[in-house]
Amino acid sequence: MKWPSWMLKQADRFLPARRITIVEADTPPPKLPWRNLVLARENNEDWAVAFRCPCGCGKHLELLLIEEVKPHWSIYQYW
Repeated sequence: MKWPSWMLKQADRFLPARRITIVEADTPPPKLPWRNLVLARENNEDWAVAFRCPCGCGKHLELLLIEEVKPHWSIYQYW
């Protein structure tokens, strides 16, 4: 079920902050948390980041982080 965007924006105010969960694997797990990002890391090398679609449809999105593939993405952690 796709939630209306206005409802998602309102709910986002009251929900806890999003977090990054790091898993030791070369691919993200098949079951993803509802709000959090999952970073797949193997031997200190980031492989992919996965999350559920922010529009509310629930689809799984996976972005590759390894530089050898095209296109690839990058992720930065600020803390």
